[in-house]
Amino acid sequence: MTVRFAGLDGEMSGTLVAQHRLIQIGIALSEEEVFSSRIGWQDAEYDPEALAAIGLSPADLTIGPPVEEVDQAGSAWLRERGVEDNSLIAVGWGVTAFDLPFVITTLPLVTDLLHHHSIELNALCYSLEGAKPYAGRRPTAAEWKKMAKAVAATRLLLGRDLDTQWHDAGYDALTSLLSWQWLRQVIADPCPGGVRPSPAPEAE
Repeated sequence: MTVRFAGLDGEMSGTLVAQHRLIQIGIALSEEEVFSSRIGWQDAEYDPEALAAIGLSPADLTIGPPVEEVDQAGSAWLRERGVEDNSLIAVGWGVTAFDLPFVITTLPLVTDLLHHHSIELNALCYSLEGAKPYAGRRPTAAEWKKMAKAVAATRLLLGRDLDTQWHDAGYDALTSLLSWQWLRQVIADPCPGGVRPSPAPEAE
């Protein structure tokens, strides 16, 4: 089995898996390979604040193909690209605790392809906080996250002329993948940013 990595993001009608719905799914294997689809629901419960945060109205919840069709299309798209059962490691911001539970509940055919491990980018930023230097200083977790997302968005803007589309699951999945790639490069680079930092303060 060959393990693959994919940026994964979902947009939901609220935060409660047992009550709310996955309304858009995005999966990115590379900059050129992105699956994204809305999911239409006729009976979706929703949290008004959650919908407002992603710029949707209750009427928008009916837009999109039915969930069974999206599940079949997503799994077929992945299999056509050589993804095997239990081999796809999801990468994303909040992916482990938030996105994956909705995907697992909603898309069983796509779920069959998912590995039981995932890469939580927020946890990676917390791990880097105060430990990894960048451009002569040691950024906080929030700064690492901001930089990683900015690098990803800039790469898409300059390389693909793609404007920022936060809260679009396809765009968020792709920027998650690119953020992870950049963070990996930072970890591997003994002097990221080109300026050596001052020594870390000694513990008292």
